[in-house]
Amino acid sequence: MEDVCRLSARVAAGCSVAHQVAFCQAVENACGQNVGGEIALLRVALLEMERLFQHLYTLAALARLAGAHLVASHCMALREKLVAEAAPVTGSRLLMDVCIPGGLSVRETAQMAQLCTQLYEIGQQAYPQLVLLWREYPGLSALLAGVGQVQADDLERIGLDGPVARAAGWDCDGRRIMPAYDGLWRYTSGRQGGTAEDRALLLLDEMEESLRILDLASARIGLAPAANHALSVHDGEGTGLVEGPWGGVLYWVRLAHGRVAEAFCRKPETAALLVFEQVLPTHVAEDVELLACSLGVNAAALDG
Repeated sequence: MEDVCRLSARVAAGCSVAHQVAFCQAVENACGQNVGGEIALLRVALLEMERLFQHLYTLAALARLAGAHLVASHCMALREKLVAEAAPVTGSRLLMDVCIPGGLSVRETAQMAQLCTQLYEIGQQAYPQLVLLWREYPGLSALLAGVGQVQADDLERIGLDGPVARAAGWDCDGRRIMPAYDGLWRYTSGRQGGTAEDRALLLLDEMEESLRILDLASARIGLAPAANHALSVHDGEGTGLVEGPWGGVLYWVRLAHGRVAEAFCRKPETAALLVFEQVLPTHVAEDVELLACSLGVNAAALDG
């Protein structure tokens, strides 16, 4: 079971925590057991760290492809500061192998509260300048506004949720139904246009929200290391759903004879590829890479 969990962490680059948590939830539900509130809260903190890291990576890529290299360097510099702060505590720069069924496998669990505070402070100091630079950089907004416009109805029909859908006016966010986010999360989308610019601005909005969640979580996380739960594994089926950086990640597992007999993963990259193919004919060749980046298309879409 641990090997399957390790594999889930490697399904989609930049969404490692989302896949690990969804898989672990599915296994725990199949066993009829729930982890405690402390473990669930620490998983929320890891999910929001990953959202910050991935959104900054995406914004840097968008800025670079749009020719705004100064903006891209600012995004990557902030991301590197955050990643370098988190890695000694989590044990992984890519946040791989930080969750296991029944708990966590973070290197320094007792330092997670302090880490949340440090990431919040670093982010809050740099965030206003980054937003200002993005909004005022010559030509950046105008270029992105002409790329990749999508409609909420089409996204819902295809099944692509996440920031792409929220930037087109679709009220969807899996954090709404995750009990661990109660009192932490609030819906942030106010975008309606569905363009690459709307998606970029939504990612910036969600970064601010992730920083706020980390700040609130730091006050709730205990100082003592959270105890993992020893699962009593028996035959059964379970599902797990979390909101990853690019949308909902769903796992279904069937356990038999103490092992994972079957597993199914629903990931947003597959639907993103379908949306990309639908929108592509209206774009010139020079904008293809920018379009794909703004929709969250990556190699994980090809492993379906």
